This record gives sequence, structure tokens and C-alpha cells, in this order.
Amino acid sequence: MEILEYDQVDPKQVLALNLFSLGYALDAARVAVMREREARLAPFVALYGVHGGKVLGQVGVLETTVETASGPERFGALWAVATHPDAARQGIAEALVEEAHRRMRKRGLRWSFLTTSRSLVAHGLYLKAGYVDGADLGQAVAGDVANEESPADRGGEYTLVPGEEAQEPLIYALYQRSVSGRLGFIHRPPGFVQGAVAAGDLSWDELFLVHRDSEPVGYAVVSRRRGHACVRELRVLPGIERVDVLLAVRRAFQGPVLYQGACTQDELDGLRRAGFRQAAAGWGTLMVKNLAASTDRREAKALLGVSSGLLTFGGLDAT
Repeated sequence: MEILEYDQVDPKQVLALNLFSLGYALDAARVAVMREREARLAPFVALYGVHGGKVLGQVGVLETTVETASGPERFGALWAVATHPDAARQGIAEALVEEAHRRMRKRGLRWSFLTTSRSLVAHGLYLKAGYVDGADLGQAVAGDVANEESPADRGGEYTLVPGEEAQEPLIYALYQRSVSGRLGFIHRPPGFVQGAVAAGDLSWDELFLVHRDSEPVGYAVVSRRRGHACVRELRVLPGIERVDVLLAVRRAFQGPVLYQGACTQDELDGLRRAGFRQAAAGWGTLMVKNLAASTDRREAKALLGVSSGLLTFGGLDAT
């Protein structure tokens, strides 16, 4: 098997592989936009396992700045790990992951991360490659406003206002203020949201400004899905109760709300107290690997601010 880069393989085969394995339309046009707008993307985009001219596996590679307990540091990351169904369990993904790690080390990186779900077969692959579960990515569900009790007076002062491209500077300013003093994934560049929209990972229809007394105090990424609304990311200014804003989202959409973003037990407990009866860690996991030595889970948690409750991670940070 050869290990090649994106520009060395057939983009139509890459698209087919991603559709087969991930349901993800990674076509040539999307890659072109990502190269132009996605500052985290490796120059070679991804690594591919090729045998007999057929693309059998893929591992995407990113590099980004993470705010750690000891200061900002460049991290590598894996994304869009895929194996063709005809080549499953042949060690292709393992070989590609190891080559990705080799390239990260060559660039002087000490850490790599990824996001996945413990329910996926790939979780075992990452554990075998030396990753540990650094942070639980929780979720919570609040039912229909008319059918589930919750504090009636909570969240009433907040309204949701549809966002638009012209508001990108405001959204970025709100983002910067919301992550001040935090650790983790707080170093998004200006234009991050526009880049996500251009790449097809976000729609302006999903982005809402959160207002209190006509003043913007945050934003929410809310996807309308059949029968419910899904909050993929929520950023609010210091002093604003996240739970109150989620209750305002539920009121605005007049139906059940699924919130994906709770990273600590305190957050989950707060959601339960506010009427989100089903709140639990489990939709995903943020995994971390020390590229130079065996990974100590306690060290990783302290580094990212999990232990101190300072970790910041949003849906748009997921790989």
C-alpha cells in the first residue's frame, strides 16, 4: 500500500470514499474552499492509503493553537478518518494515523487531538494509537414547552435574532469576549464563521444572535431538525446564564431542544435543575495524545483545563 497526499489521488475516488464511509461530500470544490478559508488545514489536506490505484483509506490532518494551562501551544488533529468498506480491518487506518503522527512530530508538535463517539468502532482504534479520553462531550434534552415543566420566569429576557454575513465582526467580537480567561479551543481566527459557511459546515440560517434588552450578549448555532431544534454551539458573555439562553431557544422554537456542548458535571447538573431532564455525558469524547510519550490522562485533563473547569469547546471545533 502507498501513502499519498490529496493532490496525488483521484478526487472522485476521495468523494466516493467519504460518501461511502462518512456520508460527507468531500469533493474537489469543497477542498478548494477549505484550502482558501480553513487556516487549520494541513497543506497536503489528508493522507490516503492506495492499493492498485484504488483509494482505500483517508486521514485528514489539521494544526491549530490550543490555550493550555501553560500557555498557547500548537496541536495537531485528525479529522475525517475513513476506510473503504471493502478494505475494513486491514490496518489501513492504523498506518495512515501513524504517518500523520510522524508528520506532526516532524513539525515539532507535542500533542494531537480528535473528537469521536465511544459507540464507534474507531474509538478502539484511537485508544490503540495512544489517545485517551480527555473530556466528555455531553448533551441534554428539554421537551416541549407545553408538556414539560420548567421555571416559567427563566430565559424570558432573551430573544434570538437571525444572523447574517454582515454581522461576522460582531459575532467574532462576542466570541472573543465569551472565551476570555478560558482554556482550550479559544483561538479562532477572524472569518472563522464565514469559512465554515463557505465549506458547507454551517449555514447562516443556523446562526442566531442572542439579545438581552436589544443588546447582543452571545450567539447560538441552532439546526432545525424534524420535530426538534439542535443547539450545536452556544457562546455567551461572562455573567450570562447559559441555561437561561437555552430555555429562550426552547421558547423560540416551540418544541424539544437538544443541546450538545456540556463538558463538565456542573454544567449537566445545572441543565437538569433548569428542566433539561435528560442530561448526560456521552454524545462524544475529546481524545488527546502525547506524541512524544505515553499519554497520561490526568496530565491531559490538567493541560486542557478539564480538571479546573476552564475547558472551552464548541460544536464548530469538532473534527
